[in-house]
Amino acid sequence: MEKKLSWKRLIEELFGFISKRGRIVGLIFVILIVVLLSALLCGLMLVPLTPNYPTRSENPQQVTPNPQANSTVPSQPQPVPNHPTTETISNVGSLKTIGIGAYWDENLTKRVNRIDWGLLEPGGKKSFLIYFQNEGNSAVTLSESTSNWNPSVASNYLTLRWDYSGQIIEAEKNLQVTLTLSVNASITGISNFGFDIIVVGTG
Repeated sequence: MEKKLSWKRLIEELFGFISKRGRIVGLIFVILIVVLLSALLCGLMLVPLTPNYPTRSENPQQVTPNPQANSTVPSQPQPVPNHPTTETISNVGSLKTIGIGAYWDENLTKRVNRIDWGLLEPGGKKSFLIYFQNEGNSAVTLSESTSNWNPSVASNYLTLRWDYSGQIIEAEKNLQVTLTLSVNASITGISNFGFDIIVVGTG
């Protein structure tokens, strides 16, 4: 009985102490709460955040992906073996006439002494329009030939044609004719060339 009374008295004294010291206990309780919250916040700040992507320091030997690896852009065509290395060839050729005159314009004011074919591509061609004037007293027909090819092998790859088909040119009349130079696609080893064009009026 005495033991039960002693426990009861102890509890009463404890509550009495708490009631008398309520402010102190409340202050201590608040301090404990603040300390616990501070510890929790510090713990959260100290937790390392792991990135969702790899960095260069984590894998220094990582190869940077090529942005064109999966590209749908077609690749550039590769050079064809044994394809001619000549890309462009140039020429300034002379035009000689016998018994007639050659002019650039219909009014016969600009005489043709040479033809600059400019830069030509293998397999390509270029044309010039020329007016041939009969400067004699009788009707003539025209004939055309080439000579003095330089280098001489150029004549194997270059072909000169015109659209003249035997028309008669009366005295003091002129005829419009187109000269066309064609380059063989297999031309090789020629970067410059020259040749003479000879047009003769025969009456």
